Amino acid sequence: MDKSLVCDEITQSVLNMSWYVSQTLAGVFQFQRYERKFSNTEPLRDCHIYQIRPVERFGSLPGQPGMPDPAIFLEHFPELLNSFIERDSSLYLHIKSIDPEFFDELSVLTQTIRPLGAEYMLLSPVARNRAPHDFGNLIFECPAGLIPEITRNWFYSPFIEIEGYVMGKGEFGRLADSYFLPDSVETIRRILSVMRVGLRLWPDFNGIYVFSDRSWERVLACVEPRHDAGL
Repeated sequence: MDKSLVCDEITQSVLNMSWYVSQTLAGVFQFQRYERKFSNTEPLRDCHIYQIRPVERFGSLPGQPGMPDPAIFLEHFPELLNSFIERDSSLYLHIKSIDPEFFDELSVLTQTIRPLGAEYMLLSPVARNRAPHDFGNLIFECPAGLIPEITRNWFYSPFIEIEGYVMGKGEFGRLADSYFLPDSVETIRRILSVMRVGLRLWPDFNGIYVFSDRSWERVLACVEPRHDAGL
């Protein structure tokens, strides 16, 4: 991977309950529980939180950087995902749409996931306010060959949310143990101890948040590193 992406470590900003909290922790392992409000980040003190985004921006003015170029992130997204997958691990995705026209769990399950023989879980909704068409939350194994289909078929911001979990092979079922726990920072910390890394796309699909209870220098060496930097 070239240096078209930059990595900002934002761990301390999140732990200090800065603006990043509403943007970062509000979404991870949320499953449509939009009323979420966290007030204590202490359980995440030993974790690492990064954001990876394009270096190049468009519409920039002197002293006023523009937005990251979405075409660059789209181009590098498959390679970036693959860089997090180790030999003895698998990538699992949770994709959710506000409209089944953009992502229909049952259709994807029958037409894509099952024919591939991939692992999956279709979990009953945990949100208080359930949409009429909500069949639950589908979490499925994403083989490397399926990754390009994500950008072709499911990169529809703001209609779709995409979250990923890299886990050791054979540990997928442990996600369900945390899924039904109370929505809290403690639950998120427990989830991070189960997976190797958690990934969540920005709402505008211009970047990605990375969560882990260990450092990822091997992968982050692929992009330009910075420490606790803002946008």
